[in-house]
Amino acid sequence: MASPGSLQSGLSRQLFDKWCTDKKNTCVIPGYAVAGSLAKTIITEPRKVELANGLNATLNMQIFYISFSAHADFPQTSGFLGELQPPNIILVHGEANEMGRLRQKLITQFEGTDTQSDGRGNGDGGAEGGICSNGVGLRRRSSGA
Repeated sequence: MASPGSLQSGLSRQLFDKWCTDKKNTCVIPGYAVAGSLAKTIITEPRKVELANGLNATLNMQIFYISFSAHADFPQTSGFLGELQPPNIILVHGEANEMGRLRQKLITQFEGTDTQSDGRGNGDGGAEGGICSNGVGLRRRSSGA
């Protein structure tokens, strides 16, 4: 993972330019890609791409686009988790009451999970309704549990 996600500059662009010609590599574009950006261009999987130095290169790496929002609603979040089927789910950012509601819905949807919390409340000194920064986790029970 490297930012910025638009692949216009920085580490992500350097890595893309270095790795784009090798079919063993993959680039995953998560979320919105701005029109005119390299990220938007490669979603269409063109045969050639322009590198940062102005030269053209053959695009051999695999490109995957995943529609994912940083501020996803419950259907987006649960759908994403349903596809991934991760062994652990940890909620780390949001308003404490909403985090609790999301946690309960995920427990219902993903039966067979244990809930895990670090026990520090909601991360804002204990005031109800604050921002939760400590994380609330869900862990799938092993088949032997």
